[in-house]
Amino acid sequence: MFDIRIVGGMVVDGTGAPAAPGDLGITDGKITAVAAPGAIPAESAAETVDASGRIVTPGFIDLHNHADFTIHGCPEAPSQISQGVTTLLLGNCGSSPFPAPSLDEVRRTWGHLSPVFMTEATDAAGFLAATAALPLEINAAFQVGFSALRRMAMGNASRPATAEERQHMIRGVRAAAEAGVRGFSTGLIYAPGAYARPDEVAEVVAAAAECDLLYSTHMRDEADHVVTSVRESIDAVASTAGRLQISHLKATDRHNYGLVSDALNLIEQAHARGVDVTADVYPYTASSTTLTSLLPGWSLEDGRNGLPHRLADADQRDRIRAALADTITGRSGAEAVVIAAVGPDGPGGYEWAVGLSLAEIGERDGCDPAEAALRLLAAHAGAAGIIHHSMSEDDVRAALAPPLVAVASDGHQLAAAGPGRPHPRSFGTFTRVLGHYVRDVGLLSIEEAVRKMTSLPASRMKLDDRGVLAQGMAADIAVIDLDTVADRSTYDDPWQLSTGVDDVIVGGAFAARNGRRVRGHGGRVL
Repeated sequence: MFDIRIVGGMVVDGTGAPAAPGDLGITDGKITAVAAPGAIPAESAAETVDASGRIVTPGFIDLHNHADFTIHGCPEAPSQISQGVTTLLLGNCGSSPFPAPSLDEVRRTWGHLSPVFMTEATDAAGFLAATAALPLEINAAFQVGFSALRRMAMGNASRPATAEERQHMIRGVRAAAEAGVRGFSTGLIYAPGAYARPDEVAEVVAAAAECDLLYSTHMRDEADHVVTSVRESIDAVASTAGRLQISHLKATDRHNYGLVSDALNLIEQAHARGVDVTADVYPYTASSTTLTSLLPGWSLEDGRNGLPHRLADADQRDRIRAALADTITGRSGAEAVVIAAVGPDGPGGYEWAVGLSLAEIGERDGCDPAEAALRLLAAHAGAAGIIHHSMSEDDVRAALAPPLVAVASDGHQLAAAGPGRPHPRSFGTFTRVLGHYVRDVGLLSIEEAVRKMTSLPASRMKLDDRGVLAQGMAADIAVIDLDTVADRSTYDDPWQLSTGVDDVIVGGAFAARNGRRVRGHGGRVL
């Protein structure tokens, strides 16, 4: 007897094989039958999903997500379920809630993400256990962040790590691996990870490889030096047996358009000579990060929480403003940097700036854009998120097409509604690929797009029991109407859920049924 049978659909199994009609049977959270059409009789299942006119796929796996800061506040994850996403890999860009001196410190550091934690655990084991205790609708896997490890070893110091400090970080990697994390990540554009020399990073990466952890990297530069940064990333794993995942591959700023192809060539050449390297990309021409990422590195030596004190010093403020003005001018301009969120700490007063560009804020404040940015940062204790319109559509398509590149969101919002104007990628990455780049543009076949969202990311994470529709695999499944699937989230109105993903099953339990979200609590920590 099956718990659920799915009949009448076209099965896109996640391997890249051609879609074919077929039926599935599910028992006790597993796929227990993959059969020819009509081979599973109605009376053999407690419930039937009629997938006629639709495709049946594995649940999508997001290799790059930051919902470790929000999942405790929204374990039902409607923004993900509406896209057919059933598994998230968290702890990216060198940031993770653990290890940490306290979660209050984490909340202050990542205030622009509106962190919510239902635990006070500051180690990997405790945080994973607290997450596993939630009524999850989605699976979550974790990575440990290099910046978190470095802060524990040496604070926000901008110098190279000593031998003992490196060993402190390596012990942290091993402790996190023993607790069950699946990866180690760096964010080499962000302090304090940005202060580490390549040899320091490589030493910790080697320890992660020994623990069989995926190495995910937000590279040191995604603009003028993106190709050099790809080389550094590859060199860090080349002498190990490690797996490298280059996160959100892009080339920012107009004068760098076209460099994605050069970066891809390096990745493909390294893969051909035996380096285990792939990349991922989100299908948008704007990025999203912290406003402080545009500041000179030295200004963050005391951490984001120390920035208001530096801004209160006239000499330091002048130096920061001059450097920021050069960065804004040299990149995509003040019109391209839009405030997405402001943190709750500090005196406040710039809530009105959410949704406006630095150029518009400066005009309203009667000052230049760099000064406007510093006023905003001072008012909100250094915590502000931005959307940066800095990439080309041609580069997005170039990154999406190759077989070695997976689809990943870089999102963090799981809820259906909330404050600010977050990037649409939290709500529409996977449905945008299906609706726009598969159906409307024809850049990818449906089989290849699904592979990039399922078996490819599963293989990077070594999730041997999901990512493919086959007997014995976990029953994480989406039923999708390719004629209607669409992302609805926009930059001006981001809090819009996707449409066209009608049924979602996580761990053998419905998370969406006939287009409506339900609570099956089928998610778990992987």
